[in-house]
Amino acid sequence: MEEKSNLEKVELGIITKPFGIKGEIIIMPFSKEPIHLENAKKIWIDENIYDVVNSRNNLKKIIVKLKHINTKEEAEKLRGGKVFLKTNSLVKLEDNKYYHYQIIGCMVIDKNIGKIGKITQIIETGSNDVYVATSNNSEYLIPASKNIISKIDFIKKIILVNLPDSSSN
Repeated sequence: MEEKSNLEKVELGIITKPFGIKGEIIIMPFSKEPIHLENAKKIWIDENIYDVVNSRNNLKKIIVKLKHINTKEEAEKLRGGKVFLKTNSLVKLEDNKYYHYQIIGCMVIDKNIGKIGKITQIIETGSNDVYVATSNNSEYLIPASKNIISKIDFIKKIILVNLPDSSSN
C-alpha cells in the first residue's frame, strides 16, 4: 500500500463496497470501457497508492484485490474512495478518440459566434457524446461529431466548432 504521490492523475471510478470476505473491493468505473482499471498494476484511492493483486470485470463493475487489504473490514474502510490512475499509464487511444479528462475544462470557440463557454460535463448518448459548455449560467449542448468539431487543441485547452447557423431555422 501507501506511499503518497503528487503525479498527474485522472479519476476513473469510485469504490462502492467490499466484495466477499477476503478484502476485495467493487469499483464502479465512470467509463463504459474500463480496460485501464482491469489492467492496472497500481491504483490511487484518494491520496494513497495501492498495489493491485488481481482484478476482473463483473458486468459493469470491476472487482479488485489489493495488496495488504485482506479482510472485509479493511475493504469497508475504502468504501466511497475515489479511484485514480496516473495519466501516463492510460492506453494511447486511436486518432479522434479522447479521454473525458482531456475534454473537460476546454474552452469552446465557434468560428462565427466566438467563445461559447468551457466544457463542464460530457453526456454519453450511445451514438456520439454531447459536450456541455457553460458560460454565465447558460448551458450549451454541443454534439461531439466530426461535422461540428473542427479542431481540438489540448495544449491551449481549446475546441473549435462550426455550429449550424441558427438564423436559417
